[in-house]
Amino acid sequence: MGLAPTKGEEDPDLINAGKFPVTQVTGASFFHSADSFAMMRGGHLDICVLGAFQVSARGDLANWFTGEPGAIPGVGGAMDLAIGAKTIFVMMDHLTRDGRPGSSRPAPIRSPRQPA
Repeated sequence: MGLAPTKGEEDPDLINAGKFPVTQVTGASFFHSADSFAMMRGGHLDICVLGAFQVSARGDLANWFTGEPGAIPGVGGAMDLAIGAKTIFVMMDHLTRDGRPGSSRPAPIRSPRQPA
């Protein structure tokens, strides 16, 4: 993906996972959302990189909408990715900007082994 489009040049059909408009660069490739879910749910992904709030010692992933202004409005395909990809890398901050632990209280961990 390229830089954000200039105001008035946005294509409502060309957005990133955060639902922000994007531009294409030479060689870009994209596909319909239904195809992406078919790839995830069909086990066709070898590697996935996700962001998370917490990961338990068992590898259970906490990843959901926080309600904060400007946050992505839903989990989207994160849980499908977590279950469908063969290998998952989770990227997250372990400390806040001022060096304190990232969470003052544990977030509820949800996984197929722990229904909500």
